Amino acid sequence: MELSKRIAKVVELSGMTIPQFSTYVGFKTPQAVRELLKGNTKSLSYQAKEKIAAAFPNINIGWLITGEGEMLKNSDNTISDDDNNITVGGDATISNCSSEQALMLTLKELSEMRKLLAEALDANKEQAQRFLGIIESLTNK
Repeated sequence: MELSKRIAKVVELSGMTIPQFSTYVGFKTPQAVRELLKGNTKSLSYQAKEKIAAAFPNINIGWLITGEGEMLKNSDNTISDDDNNITVGGDATISNCSSEQALMLTLKELSEMRKLLAEALDANKEQAQRFLGIIESLTNK
């Protein structure tokens, strides 16, 4: 698999827009990610690999660099395939689907959860700003 497709899968897994992904990973500009996605960048610098590995510790860095092996590292919460019944994280079982289908369903769910978390964080920031405004107005009286 080409580097551009691997990066696209990581961006998809993150559930972020390209600018959000760029900021989260620590790239200077979103254009760096866009160039990777277009295939204009054929390899990753050591610093870029390090940034992605730090931002997404569940991504198999060997897969990211070479395209070989599994995308996600193995852990106790990985997807296991047992006679076409897929167990995700030990909690939910998806019957009669391939591991890839189960992974995509799980990634979609994680993406939704990430979006909800981002919305909750934004709401908390707004509340904190209002609270600080109230405190400032009380202390200026």
